[in-house]
Amino acid sequence: MYSSKIFDQNPWWEDIRSIERDPHIRAWTESGLGWSPKTQFEDRDYVYSLRGTRQVGKTTTIKLDIQQRLKARPGNAILYYAFDLENSPREIVDIIEQYLNWSQRLGERRYLYLDEVTNVRSWQKAIKYLRDRGRLVNCTVVVVGSNSVDLRKGTELLPGRRGISSEPLDRIQEPLKFGDYVTAMNRDLGSSIKKYRDHGISAILQMAEGDIPDDVYALTALLSKLNFYLDEYFVVGGMPIAVTAFKRLGVIPDSVYKTYLDAVTNDLKSVGSNMAYVEQIMPNIIKSVCSPVSWRSLFRDTDIGSHHTVLEYVMTLADAFVLNIVYRYNMSSDGPKYNGMKKIYFRDPLFLHAWNTARRQESIFRASLAYAEETNIKPRIAEQTAAGHITRLAFNISRNKIMHNDQLSVFYWSSKNNNEVDFAVRNGSDIIPIEVKYKNRIRTEDVYGMIDMRKAGGTSGGLVLTCDEIGCKGGNVLVPLAVFLALI
Repeated sequence: MYSSKIFDQNPWWEDIRSIERDPHIRAWTESGLGWSPKTQFEDRDYVYSLRGTRQVGKTTTIKLDIQQRLKARPGNAILYYAFDLENSPREIVDIIEQYLNWSQRLGERRYLYLDEVTNVRSWQKAIKYLRDRGRLVNCTVVVVGSNSVDLRKGTELLPGRRGISSEPLDRIQEPLKFGDYVTAMNRDLGSSIKKYRDHGISAILQMAEGDIPDDVYALTALLSKLNFYLDEYFVVGGMPIAVTAFKRLGVIPDSVYKTYLDAVTNDLKSVGSNMAYVEQIMPNIIKSVCSPVSWRSLFRDTDIGSHHTVLEYVMTLADAFVLNIVYRYNMSSDGPKYNGMKKIYFRDPLFLHAWNTARRQESIFRASLAYAEETNIKPRIAEQTAAGHITRLAFNISRNKIMHNDQLSVFYWSSKNNNEVDFAVRNGSDIIPIEVKYKNRIRTEDVYGMIDMRKAGGTSGGLVLTCDEIGCKGGNVLVPLAVFLALI
């Protein structure tokens, strides 16, 4: 028999229709975003992890997965449990054992969704114990935790106990991509671009070879509308809580920024981060977005002990899905130059605005609007937005997704003349150079970096992401940024 607290979290055991009344399902339905997570979990004896930044909607994702499974399976084949009050791996084992003992008579696959598991120190010991004793046979397990750093470290301590899969068992939930944002804000426009998005990756790869597909030209007919929503996306970003608020109110209340910042702060504190250090590092990161920096330059004007501490903190922020780190591409080694300069980007526009304006004594949203409208800032936000999507592109085109590593797949490059290429993306044995020039007219000097990279023998072509220009110039394909983002 199961305890009442287990039953309380699984009302569909008694009434399958109760899932429709679940707070997360109702909030998702009422948001009207018209978007659903694409994360899926196979019917195999796997232990999946679902990670992502705080408040990105991980619990909603697994509740939606439960909703789908309930259409074809009995309610008691599915266990959901949020470990908000438990303190030890033993308690995790007890709860799962109760369910397994009670449900074994079903004779069919069972699904265990273990939410907030990182609240329990050494949670992975419970999974190891159950796996080693054969208790998770014919079970699909999904572990979810708000603390992404701890969840990653915990799953790394389960070698050989998660199942053998041809696809990654570590699933990452990202904020809404630009195309998803367009769909959330304008359902008709979202429907119009869907047919292009369905073949978007192949269209991008075709452009990387110097050929612009007819579909891309056709998509530019919607460019004025796409650019309108791109301007919004530069400020709102793709976090569901922010997108929902903006869609309903036309603004993002300060409470949304505070919810995000408080959640990430708690995440960082839980792994021993000193928030005073984070507060000192962030202004230097914001000032350097889109520019190559060293750990020592981020260390300047702080009272942090050493630049090594800065490195550790930036890595932690990257693990928490706040930042992306992009290293310089080394042609001779065909990999990153770790000891050289690197670029640091925020993974979503909202993150930049939240950390940049939260300490100001004014509306954060209003301050973010003004910041994004500054002549020298908008191109930087455009490049940062491109960075987040290019990271997803690199994963999509990866030949080996299980071994995929962002830092081995997305780089920047610079020549001896200091002419730079914003991004160099791995595509098998090839490298795709991508330059972001968010302006209306592209000049030859804007692609000097691409020319130098070609001369150095690293590439045969490349993409230049513009504001509205499309065509070919100097061996490169020019495509509007909004169109490029919509295809990913």
